[in-house]
Formats: sequence, structure tokens, C-alpha cells
Amino acid sequence: MTKQELTDTVISQIKEGNSERINSHLRDNYLSNFNKAVDGVMGKPGYGDSGFDLALQSRLNVERFANFKSYQATEQLKSLKTDDPKFEDNAKSVINTFNRFQATEYNTITARARSAHQWEGFKENKDLYPNIMWLPSRSAHIREEHAAFYFHVWPQDDPFWDENSPGSLWNCKCDWEETDKDVTDNGDIDSVPASPGLEGNPGEIGELITDEHPYISSVSDKMNEEITDDIMRDVRDRSVSLGFENLLDKMVQQTIVENEVEKTIEIGFNKRGINHFAHDFAENPNFKNSLIPELDKITKNATYELSAKDSKSNPMVKAFHYYSFDLSGQTVYLNVRELITGKFNLYALTNAIK
Repeated sequence: MTKQELTDTVISQIKEGNSERINSHLRDNYLSNFNKAVDGVMGKPGYGDSGFDLALQSRLNVERFANFKSYQATEQLKSLKTDDPKFEDNAKSVINTFNRFQATEYNTITARARSAHQWEGFKENKDLYPNIMWLPSRSAHIREEHAAFYFHVWPQDDPFWDENSPGSLWNCKCDWEETDKDVTDNGDIDSVPASPGLEGNPGEIGELITDEHPYISSVSDKMNEEITDDIMRDVRDRSVSLGFENLLDKMVQQTIVENEVEKTIEIGFNKRGINHFAHDFAENPNFKNSLIPELDKITKNATYELSAKDSKSNPMVKAFHYYSFDLSGQTVYLNVRELITGKFNLYALTNAIK
């Protein structure tokens, strides 16, 4: 859809009284731009590949940002009087205003994604390169805010990096690098307050855009909760649909221990198990549900823990088998159900073996 087609479609929907809280066309347009920024830095690693967790968390973060941005734009459009002769001109002005921010948002998300990606590498190489040097901006028009940081070196674990990183100001084009050079004298250097929405080290907090951004912070608590619920449903429904598409015909080999003997089994996936997984608790439900299309790989590589008889005495169930894996730094368990027919199916996700 071209920019003109997008504008015409959105204006037509508003004029017809579309009551959507978030215009889906605007959201998809913004999100496409933000995802290009993330993917341009992190690529699209698969489950088990280096950088997978960070890339997925970053895409979910900018999806949240896109939803709140489109909510703000939609609200402004819905506030216009459709019987005003200047309605279309006013609506175009609103859409164009939000579109003008796209370049700055793209550049800043790219910078924040690069900083987060680099930070992961810094942590891996800390033994060889314990310090980090701030590098000058690549911009043709240097701003003064970060100039005092240029070529200064801090230890990687210095609290300075909690609040200062390249990309903490809109359109910041500074950089940093790991180094074994000595720490410089930084006693006279003060932190620079981040732009609202760009607080914190993105490699540590896992957020490219924080909830301090005015698109989000200006929303009431009630509306924030409703939009957050909308996003969770969108992620869940999308992931379940992909799970049905990718998993229902697959079988994964695993092992169990039966009578102290290791036994190879084949685990399948059905709609009940996928839906159960989608609704099971997790501290980060969007991240958890985004893993649904990867459940075959997760199941194949999970670690067998133990087996247990069915405590509810279901005559069709012989036993449950538990496998552990890491979910955002937390150990969780896949619950696989064994039927008396000899079939094994993924049944649920649990935080503890009951």
C-alpha cells in the first residue's frame, strides 16, 4: 500500500465512523518501519541461534510502541469533525505529522538495536576487553550533549553505562567499542539525561523504547491496560495460528526413563496442547507465546526431568512427562501427556513440576 493509498484508506475509515481503538492500517505501517530497523541490525535468528532472545524481545518492544503510536494518531483523527469542509485536509495533516516522525524513529530504533546487540557481545568478551570506549558521533552536525564522552573509557560494569549508551538521544549517531585500554579520568563528566522513551541501557533492560515515551506515558492507566491486553491477544492469536500451521503434522523424538531404562518416544502436537500452552502463565506472556511456532525445536532440545502418573485418574492417560528449558532466563517445564494408546502429545507449560 502506497502512502497515498494508506492515507485515503484511513481517512475513509474515519469518515465512515470506524470505531477501532487502534487503526490497524496505521499500526501495520508503523510496525513495518520499526521491524525493518530491528531486523537491519539483528537479522532474524532462529530459535537456538545466537541473538534469538534479544531479536524477539526487540521486535515485541517495537510492536508495543507501534500500537501506542497508532492509538495516539487514531485518537487525533477521531476527534476531528467529519462534517467540517476541511476534514480531509485536517486528517491528512494529522497523518503526515505522525509520518514525519518515522525517519527519526527508524534511525533511533536502529541505534538502540545496535547498542543492545553490541552490548551482548561486550559481555561475552569481557575477560579480554573489560572496558568500553565512547566513540564520536558520525553525524555531520555534532550535538554537544555527548561530546564530553568522546574517547573516554569506563569499565564495562561501571554504573555510567546504566544510563548512558549510544542512541539515548533521538537521532544520536554516537558509537562505542570494547577495549583493553586503561580507564580514563572521568571524574568531571556528568551523565546526560536520556530523551523520554530512551532511558536505560537497551542491552540490559531489553527495551529499545521505554514506557516513558509520551505516546505511552500520556495514556491513562486504564487505557494502557486495555491496549496492553489488545497487544497480548494479537500476539497470542497470531502465534497460535502459526503453531497450527507449522506443528500439527510434526513429530519430535525425545526420551523418557521407564523402569530405569532410557526409552525413545515421539511427541506430537495438537490444537488442545498448543492452546493450553498459549494460555499458561509466564512473566513475559508475549515472549512465551511468540515461541509457539518454535515448539518443535524447543521440545526436541528440552531436557528430560521426570515422569509421573496421572493424579486425576483419567482412564485415558497413562502418565505425564516433564522437560525443562530456559524461558527468558527462567527454568520452565513442558508437560507431555502419554495416553494409554501409546501416543505422546505436548500438553502444557508449567513453572514447577507438580
